[in-house]
Amino acid sequence: MKHQALAESKRMLRQQMKLRRDGLHETAQTARSAAIRDLALSFIRKRDARAPMLYLSFRSEVRTDALIESLWAEGRDVIVPVSNPFDRSLTLYYLRNWDELITGAYGIREPDPGLAEPCEAVVIPDIVFVPGLAFDERGGRLGYGGGYYDRFRETLGQRVRELGRRIEAGASTIDRGDATINIGEAASLPEPLWIGLAYGEQRIDQVPMEPHDALMDGLITEQGIWLRSTDERGAR
Repeated sequence: MKHQALAESKRMLRQQMKLRRDGLHETAQTARSAAIRDLALSFIRKRDARAPMLYLSFRSEVRTDALIESLWAEGRDVIVPVSNPFDRSLTLYYLRNWDELITGAYGIREPDPGLAEPCEAVVIPDIVFVPGLAFDERGGRLGYGGGYYDRFRETLGQRVRELGRRIEAGASTIDRGDATINIGEAASLPEPLWIGLAYGEQRIDQVPMEPHDALMDGLITEQGIWLRSTDERGAR
């Protein structure tokens, strides 16, 4: 019964927050996305993130196109996901230009597997920027209910731990099929930071959370950058 009540609470909050976000005027979305882009770019530069992962904005989400173009201009790799509805997983690709995009699952832009370069399993994003409907100061995030990012975070954590074990054992390469992959600089340990991008109206007092819901490491809105403390995040 408790689980059902929590699920219903999430469902109702999703409806409420979607209406709130969609209700922002186009002009406000544009201006706030520009401010968020500046803050996110500063955040990336400060951490010298060489390969951040971004979502391709859809509908009223914080827009990421200008941020992606700024990262290209600085010579940084941009990693974006492809959604796989059959198992609700994410597959990562490098995005080099807009011509590599097609309309994919749910009408969201995504890399064309026939044009974009896939990321090898040893590639770990420095920072993962995620969308959402609501966020709170504890790191809570309300997504869209598909669980894509929760599953991906678990997969990415397993990948980081496996690479860490191999590096500690002295391995410099990994054999994958017919290819030998150099992992000398591939494992960006510790695990990447998970940062939400949202408008100020999307920050609320408390997001209803279940035990399996992962916490964000921080949030960027047009109002500024908020990070959980190192102690709260745990050893990284």
